[in-house]
Amino acid sequence: MAETITPPTPLSMDVTPSDGDETGIKVCVRIRPMNDRELRVGAKACLSVNKPTSQVIMKRKDKEDKSFYFDAVFDNNSSQQEVFEGTGQKIVERFTFGFNACIFAYGQTGSGKTWTMEGKKGDTLQEGIMTRFTRELFAYVKREQDKTEITMKASYLEIYNEGILDLLNSRSNKHDYDIREDKVKGIYVTNLIERPIDSESDLNDILDEGTSRRTVGETKMNAVSSRSHGVLVLSMEQKDKTDEEGFSMRSNKIHLIDLAGSERASATEAVGDRLKEGAKINLSLSSLGNVINALVKKANFVPYRNSKLTRLLKDSIGGNSYTLLISCISPADVNAEESLSTLYFADRCKQIRNKLKVSRGDPKLEKIAELLEIEKQLRARIAELEKELSKYAKVPPPSNPLVDVKSSTEEIEEYVKKASVYLNTALSPRQIRPAVTVHVQTDESGDTKGCCCLIQ
Repeated sequence: MAETITPPTPLSMDVTPSDGDETGIKVCVRIRPMNDRELRVGAKACLSVNKPTSQVIMKRKDKEDKSFYFDAVFDNNSSQQEVFEGTGQKIVERFTFGFNACIFAYGQTGSGKTWTMEGKKGDTLQEGIMTRFTRELFAYVKREQDKTEITMKASYLEIYNEGILDLLNSRSNKHDYDIREDKVKGIYVTNLIERPIDSESDLNDILDEGTSRRTVGETKMNAVSSRSHGVLVLSMEQKDKTDEEGFSMRSNKIHLIDLAGSERASATEAVGDRLKEGAKINLSLSSLGNVINALVKKANFVPYRNSKLTRLLKDSIGGNSYTLLISCISPADVNAEESLSTLYFADRCKQIRNKLKVSRGDPKLEKIAELLEIEKQLRARIAELEKELSKYAKVPPPSNPLVDVKSSTEEIEEYVKKASVYLNTALSPRQIRPAVTVHVQTDESGDTKGCCCLIQ
C-alpha cells in the first residue's frame, strides 16, 4: 500500500485574493521526458501522475510507494503553453492587480528548470514562462492604457559562487552589489541597473542580453548546466488617470527565478571550478531549505541572512508576495533519490503562508488605503444594520412594557441568556456590547405575572 502525503486544503488559484488575505505558496510539479543519458543506461520510469487530483506517485524498489498532492502537476507530455496557463497566467492576474509576486523553478541539475523558465526563444511552441509572461503583461498594458498610467522597469542579476553580478552590465565584476532592505523599496540590490520598459521587445531584449551573460558549464548530468541562480525583477507602477490625489497608486514587483540545480559530485563527475560551483550551489539551496523548515515549524528565528538567495527571497517566502514554486523532476529511477528529495521540498513549501497586501510603494499611501478600506467596511455594516432596522419601522410599540407570560422565572432567565449570546455574536467586535436588563413582575404569592427586557 502506498504511503500518502495528505492532500492540502484546496486553495484555488483561480480566485484573486483580497488585500490582507493570507495564502499558501502555490506548488506545481513538472516531470520532464527521459533524456538520452537515462535511456542509454536503461533507466525506467518511476513516476506517474494523476492530473485530475494533482497527484504524483513514486514507485520504489523494495519500499512503499510514495504519493504527493500539489496545486497542479504536469507530465512529460505537457506542452510549454499548458504549463504557462497553469502557472504564469495565474501570476499575471495577481501581479497586475497590485500584488508582489514570484515564480521560481527548483530541482536537481538537468531536471528542466531553465527549459521551463526560458524555453527556446523565437519558437512559439517552445517559449518558456518568462517570454509568455512578457507577452501577457503587455497585452494587459495595451488594454488598460486609456484609463491607467503604467510605467515599468527591469533588472536582471545572477548569484554565482555567493556573489551578485549584474547581467545587464558588461563590466559587472568591477562593481560591488549588496542586498539592502527599505520600508518603501522592500528588498533590493544596490548599484543594479534598472532599465525602463516601453514595449514587449524591450523586455525580450533584456532577457536575451541577460541570458547570454549567465554562467553555464558542462557536466555529465547536463551539457549546458546553469552554474548560477538567475533572477529577473520587473517593477511596475500603476495609477488611474482620473485620480488626481494618487490614492490609486500601486507599486509592486515580481521575481522570475531560475535556480541552479542541486547536484551530487559523484553523478556530475565535476572537478576543479565545476566542483567548487556545485558546492556553492548546494550550500545556497541548503540555506533555502533551512529557511523553509524554520517557516514551517514557525520558529522564532528564520535564517534569511545565511545566503544571498534567501536574503533576496525574504519577501517571496513567508512575506508579502503571491508565490509559485515549480518543482522540476526526472522520471528516471536512476534519479529517484534526487526526485524524492525535490518532492519532499515541494511538499514542505505548501505549508508556508504568505500575507498578501497590495503594494503602494509609499507608507503614507499604505495607511490611506487601509483607512479607506476600513471606511468601506463600516459603510457596508451601517447599510446592513439599516436594512435590518427597516423591517421593524412600521411595528407599533407595545402598549404595556410588561408582557404577560406563562413561563417560569428560570425559563425567562434562560431566554435572556440566549438573547445576550446572540447579540454579542452578531455585533462586530468593534461595537459596544449590549447590556441586557430584565424586570420581572410577580403577584403577592410570588407567581410571575409578566416581565420586560431592556437592551441598552
